[in-house]
Amino acid sequence: MPPSKTKSKKLAKTDFDATAIDPYFDGKLADHVAKTVGGNVDLEVEVRILADDAIPGIPQVKNGILKPDVITIVKNALARCVETADSKTTVMRVQNTVNWMTKDYKVLQKTFDGDANPIEGSVTYQKSRINKDVGMDVIFPCGQPHSFGMKLDAQIEKPLTNEFNRANIDTVRVRSRFVFEHHPMFPGWRIDVSRTYTTSGNIRVLVQQVKHYTNLMFKGCHTVEQALMSDAWNHAIQIEVEMEWMGESMNPKMRIGAHEAFTNGPLLLQKWMNIDAAGSNNAEFQETVFDIASNVMSAGRAARFESALGLKSLGVQVVDLSRREYFTDWRFRAEEFAITDKADGDRAMIIGDSKGIRMVGAGFTQISDDAPPKPFILDGELLDDGRYLAFDCLMLGTACIDEPLRDRLTAAQVAVSMIPGKRNQYYVKEFVFLDGSGSIGGVSAVASSKKQTAAASKEKKQSPQLPFDVIVKDFCKRKRDFDTDGVVFTPVAVSYFKMTVYKWKPPSHISVDFFIAPGEDGEDSIAVGTKLWLMSGVTQEAFAKMALRPPRRWTADNSRDLPAYFAVPFMPSIQPTAYQYELTANDVKLLKKHFGSVGDVSLNKQIVEMGFIEGPHDDGSAFKFRVMRIREDRANEVARGGYFGNDFRIAELTCMSAANPLTIDDFRPIEDVERRVATGALSKNAATGAGYFSVVDNQDFKAVRSYNSTAKQTIFGRFMHRKPSGLDLASGQGQDLQRWASAGVRHLTMIDRDPQGIYEIINRKYTLIRGKGKIKAVEGMKMNLRVAQMDLSSRGIVRDLIQMGFSQNVEILHCGLAIHYFAGSADSVQKFIDIVDQTLAPGGWFVFSSFDGQRVLDLLRENDGVWATSDGKYRIEWVGPTAAVPKTLPKTGAKIRAKLPFSGDELYEEYLFNIDYWTEMLQKRKINRSAVLPFGESEATRAFVGKKDTATLGKPEIWNKLSHDDKIFAGLYSYYVFLR
Repeated sequence: MPPSKTKSKKLAKTDFDATAIDPYFDGKLADHVAKTVGGNVDLEVEVRILADDAIPGIPQVKNGILKPDVITIVKNALARCVETADSKTTVMRVQNTVNWMTKDYKVLQKTFDGDANPIEGSVTYQKSRINKDVGMDVIFPCGQPHSFGMKLDAQIEKPLTNEFNRANIDTVRVRSRFVFEHHPMFPGWRIDVSRTYTTSGNIRVLVQQVKHYTNLMFKGCHTVEQALMSDAWNHAIQIEVEMEWMGESMNPKMRIGAHEAFTNGPLLLQKWMNIDAAGSNNAEFQETVFDIASNVMSAGRAARFESALGLKSLGVQVVDLSRREYFTDWRFRAEEFAITDKADGDRAMIIGDSKGIRMVGAGFTQISDDAPPKPFILDGELLDDGRYLAFDCLMLGTACIDEPLRDRLTAAQVAVSMIPGKRNQYYVKEFVFLDGSGSIGGVSAVASSKKQTAAASKEKKQSPQLPFDVIVKDFCKRKRDFDTDGVVFTPVAVSYFKMTVYKWKPPSHISVDFFIAPGEDGEDSIAVGTKLWLMSGVTQEAFAKMALRPPRRWTADNSRDLPAYFAVPFMPSIQPTAYQYELTANDVKLLKKHFGSVGDVSLNKQIVEMGFIEGPHDDGSAFKFRVMRIREDRANEVARGGYFGNDFRIAELTCMSAANPLTIDDFRPIEDVERRVATGALSKNAATGAGYFSVVDNQDFKAVRSYNSTAKQTIFGRFMHRKPSGLDLASGQGQDLQRWASAGVRHLTMIDRDPQGIYEIINRKYTLIRGKGKIKAVEGMKMNLRVAQMDLSSRGIVRDLIQMGFSQNVEILHCGLAIHYFAGSADSVQKFIDIVDQTLAPGGWFVFSSFDGQRVLDLLRENDGVWATSDGKYRIEWVGPTAAVPKTLPKTGAKIRAKLPFSGDELYEEYLFNIDYWTEMLQKRKINRSAVLPFGESEATRAFVGKKDTATLGKPEIWNKLSHDDKIFAGLYSYYVFLR
């Protein structure tokens, strides 16, 4: 209902005297309606938010943000509608309807399910209504005006006659309604929350609009949580919260006084809005976030922050500086960054404009009611002692997000000078530029005396070109008067929203934020031994593509359609049971210190920051968690829904970094690296120097790599296609992961001993899910990936795999260009074959690729022990064990030294693989050779390929592009196929 002309008044219990407001509420109207219509009379207390209040961009909007209030009402109502020992189970139902209405209240109604599908048996009825509204504007303590009033509503429903004519339709209403019944705190009251789209006009146009808005309003909305995450709030013309007294029938014989309804209704509304705790703070918080977004973003992007998105989404991408990122990329462009502290505080932004100076972080703070000389927006951290450390400026007068970092920090210094407060309460953090050009920002807290400051300044002038690693280590050694948990590297020349900021923490400070849920037993109290679930946020797409298999209880509770983003038990590929956490005595001690008394404290839906216990761990765990703190600064985002701690991807990559952390000692001089880069021996993608794939990807090998890749793709398409499970041994950095995913394999385990390789496999997994650069996401991918960091030459591998949840009897087992590592001795051959024997299912394929040892031997004999091309592109040397190249390949131990496509100028030693010996050993386990497929032959060598597949493994047009030397080199490789 629209606001009445009655003067607004503060909400208080004593303000309401129903009979003084309107004589109709003495029961006379109830008697009249009941006699006239013959039906029930409902007394309703309702709150409505109309289109002009809810939609941004309307000039007459005065209220700011209203939708968060509605969402808060729904969430708090849902939270309080719980089953208790002395009450019946709460009923929460979703009613989705479309009404085609004529002017005389004839209605054709259809109901829809959560997937916007019509439900059979929809009611068709004729409705007569007599109602009386008495409204008044009420300013709730949260400062937001709402239309509030009483309504007597009498209606009678009769079967619809054939007189209903679609041509006379006046209005169509699409309504999604959420109904809560039996509130334990306020029995007798019911709350309805509706979002409605109402339209009128040409019938044909209406039909099309109804289809569109039915999908918008209903699709995928089975529960209130899903509804809150949907975009339908932005499309609703009207959002309505209605409370209705259901405790007593309002027929003439059993009247209920309007005074009781007027007294209890507003109090109930206050409870649902949670005004006592956070009603005002929440509305002003969201309004301020929206104001910030509106100043630095397009209207379309900013609109997303009107109700749904919080502060976390209004910022730059901050990623961990992992070992992989550091060694493969970052250290080669370190001088493009500036270093600053990662203060142990809460992120907060400050905006100064015509509304005063306001700060949003863990909550909302009005710093000043006065407008500053220039409007500004700061990004920074709020410390526990009240100091604010700005680390960026988004606006000073006008938006400055596209300016380089030094200019933005200069603007930030101007902005903080306009904030009233104590000396040094607001200041810009110190940034030191890694190119040696000096620093900006900071206060005397960094260098506590004038002498220290002068000495530091003098040292800078004397040594302006210090290597970046020296600057980093010097910065990390400085003393501060505030706690830090690492450092941050910010790009110097990149605009605010386009930059990627890196954070580095010492291993002891690496952490992940999790959303807490009760464990299997449903317990969430703070006590030693309490079992909890650690949850992370995940998108529908990632959840489906990773084929996550959560525990049965979670699956049962979430069997219906899931929202676009939701919480799921944290099940990383390297440790799928990581979500199971049991509180320790140290955890409880820390939590008691935080909460004081923990007798009735629940950890359910709290954001808990978890650190890592230093390894290695006796039980073989890749990592183990420990409680660090409760993230109360995330309470607002949790309350609004859609925030569940760190995203699944970020959490998993952080765990991988913690298992193999980057330490301060890794920041080391790189003069030798620079020299090799200058000569072309190393690329900027070079890794730590350990491993074959750490070196330059020479473009001279592009053609042969393309041919080999096509050969691999042929094999994967033939043998891996839609296999239920696969095992990839010596997986390296997961070069074949995309082929596994494209082949449709459902469950894959990859094993390698190199921690950097395992990290890269996980990183590739997310690249295949989301796509990155030229790499497209794999469409239709549904593959559950497990990884294990294991040395395949050690015993007990299969036992350890089973302990981590590996299922024996895989349908396909693969080893790509790595089996030669196990050809050095009969013992290593047997260890590898033991793994194959214990994991390969009957009827399963064992497929692997390698140099054909005998072919390499023949080539070396023809060239006096060294085959080398004139251009230096290829080189293979005989190493031994004999001085001369033998005619017959030894079973094991024959070694060569080779220059390979990824090895730069280095020669790598490897053993030659003897297929006849391996065939003999595998046949003893009833694993028989089915085919040998040389990469370079013109025809397949075994009938398994089929009559139609008689071409080479690679495409002829690619083969023809190879040089003579390329063809010789490619012809040394073969794929080998064995069948159990």
